[in-house]
Amino acid sequence: MSSRTSPLPVDVVIAVLHRVRDKVRIRDDVRLAQLFNDAAKKHPTVFGMFVWHPKYHDCPILAETLHILDMGGGIERFNAATRWYQATEVTLGSEGQNVYSTFGDAEKAAVDELAEQIKRAFGSESTK
Repeated sequence: MSSRTSPLPVDVVIAVLHRVRDKVRIRDDVRLAQLFNDAAKKHPTVFGMFVWHPKYHDCPILAETLHILDMGGGIERFNAATRWYQATEVTLGSEGQNVYSTFGDAEKAAVDELAEQIKRAFGSESTK
C-alpha cells in the first residue's frame, strides 16, 4: 500500500468483498473465518491480523470488522441471529474500488485470491 505499511482490517475486508463483485450471501461462520485464517497464513502482510484462535477457530478481529461494516453501511445483515450478510452497493461500487485501488499489486492478487475462494464457498448459497 502506498500510504501505510499495513492495511486496516476494514480496508482489507472492503477490498475482498468488492472483489467478490456479486451480492453473494455470506454466512459469518467458521468457513469464513477459516478462509481468512488460511489467507493470513499464505499472505501475512495483507491478512495477518485475521489469524484465528487455534483452539476456538474464531477471529475476533474479523467479527469486529464485520460489525463495523454493518454499522457503517458497507454490508447488510439479513438476520443477526443467523449471521447472514452481503456487501452493499457502497462496498461493491466506487467506495470499494477506491479502497481496492490503494493496494499494491501483490496485495491485490492476495485479495483477489480470497475473493474467489469466498465466491466458491458461498456463491451457491446466494440463491437460497
